[in-house]
Amino acid sequence: MRKLQIATLIYVAIFGALALWRWHIWTYGTDTGTFAQVIADAFGGFRDGPEQGTHFRFHWAPLLAVLYPLVALTRSPLSIQFAQIVAIALAAFPLYGIARAYVGEESAFRIGLLALLYPPLGAVAFTEFHEIAFYPAIALGLFWAADRQRWGIFALLALASALVREEACLVFIIVGLALAAIAWLRRDAVAPSGNSRLIPSQTTGLSPGASDSAGLLLGRPQNPRALAFAGLGLALLNLGALVGGIFFGAWSEKIGRRRAMIIAALLAIPVIPLWAYGGSLLLLGLGAFLIQVMVQGAWGVVPTHLNELSPDAVRGTLPGFAYQMGNLLAAGTATAQSWLAARPGMGLPQVMSLWMAVVAVVLALLVWLGPEARGVGFGKARS
Repeated sequence: MRKLQIATLIYVAIFGALALWRWHIWTYGTDTGTFAQVIADAFGGFRDGPEQGTHFRFHWAPLLAVLYPLVALTRSPLSIQFAQIVAIALAAFPLYGIARAYVGEESAFRIGLLALLYPPLGAVAFTEFHEIAFYPAIALGLFWAADRQRWGIFALLALASALVREEACLVFIIVGLALAAIAWLRRDAVAPSGNSRLIPSQTTGLSPGASDSAGLLLGRPQNPRALAFAGLGLALLNLGALVGGIFFGAWSEKIGRRRAMIIAALLAIPVIPLWAYGGSLLLLGLGAFLIQVMVQGAWGVVPTHLNELSPDAVRGTLPGFAYQMGNLLAAGTATAQSWLAARPGMGLPQVMSLWMAVVAVVLALLVWLGPEARGVGFGKARS
């Protein structure tokens, strides 16, 4: 691992120097500047000048918001070029982790090094910033987490995968279905005995973690049922984000922002029992998909709605302030849910169901009581 860390630092240093050189000779085009504007306005509607409005009109990429502190601190588009280099370099570590479960340290290092030497990834690190730079590390991380049964990390990366970009959602839908199919087809597979391992340890340095010859690369998932649920969840999460964001975003142009958000929020309520209490893998997956459609449907309209409501003088500040206040109020959600779930007669499904229902009702009520300025332009009067 230490050798891979050193190699990664060298990689970042080399491509960082190339980025500085490109910056110095003015060879970065419009994409870097456009994305810098989008990220700087991440909590105000993801707006930029070249696209004349929110970036969501063209691409679904809310994960860009994680780079907001970097852009806000440096106030330079060059910072996101360095972020892109680091994002690509990080792909080496999950690739190393995947290999290390099956082979020795030296072989795993060489395999992880492939991510740093692979020309297409190097091209992405060198070119202008693009949100697709998030994709390699997330994709490899998902496979590693599924292979090693790190379901908490898998869930976090699955959520991130639904926020990269719309075509990435399509890829992750296929990946999720593939994982579920592998789990179903290999549900009765039994790991062979030590004398009949698929990959002899004396020739590959098989690690203790794979001494039972169980793993996705060997066609024997350690927990097929959990893998099937995770794969189906990944596919439905991304499908729900894609469907919800596109449908409710487009629908809000016709029926209004408030109506679209209210409908999406209230439609989440009848889905809650399926989402929290579905008695089978199929029903739980369907519930996860429908909840994601409604949540992303409502959330995808919010940036545009806040942007349109903000007075021109504070249009770049007010939406961001509103977002940060919301984050502050929601910071204790996980702690509060865990505390309530530990009370006698309560459980996590009950608490999450009640919490989701209350939030949906409150959101719908607040939006209904508030104003709307659909389609208003900068400098124009608001009704």
